[in-house]
Amino acid sequence: MSSTIRVTSGEPGSILVAASKEDAFLFLKKSLQSYYKNLVYASNYNEARQKAASSELVMLIVVASSSDNAGLESYMELSVVKNLPAVFVVGEEFYPQMVYRSRGKRIFVLTFPMRKGMVIQAVNIMYETQMMLRRISREKEKLAEKLLEQRLVSRAKLIMVEKQKMTEDEAHHCLEKIAMDRGLTMKKAAEDVITAENTERSK
Repeated sequence: MSSTIRVTSGEPGSILVAASKEDAFLFLKKSLQSYYKNLVYASNYNEARQKAASSELVMLIVVASSSDNAGLESYMELSVVKNLPAVFVVGEEFYPQMVYRSRGKRIFVLTFPMRKGMVIQAVNIMYETQMMLRRISREKEKLAEKLLEQRLVSRAKLIMVEKQKMTEDEAHHCLEKIAMDRGLTMKKAAEDVITAENTERSK
């Protein structure tokens, strides 16, 4: 199993562990220390909520009392609101209910007693899922930014073609020269051309 687990200590963010008993946190910290360095402990929901608001987190681990499922709904809501994948450890009698309630959410449910191998596997799956989603999100942002730049450049070139009777290639080279001479990006140079045109039209 160790061959499937990636050392991710270099990734940003912390894993928040919510457990009423510190022994559970210490067990998780010891189990995960070779793979995940940044674990933050919260002994109750209010403390977990405060730390979620002030820390950059990548995942939530919730260890419920083996005989009490109270408060899990609040932790599930925290997971959804903060867009965090989560691993919940619950009593065996609560497992079917918890699996049903977590449908459609990025939540992995385990039962007591906690076993090191299962904990590592569950945390690794949810962590890698989060990292993948973050990478996809960054790629989408870059793509959106690139498409916006292309639209602005096209609009600026159209203005230059219409007003200065340039060809499209000439307009493109002219825009590149403006960007180079002023130390601007193509996007900013295009925005300046569009703004100047809008200002002139509003006079």
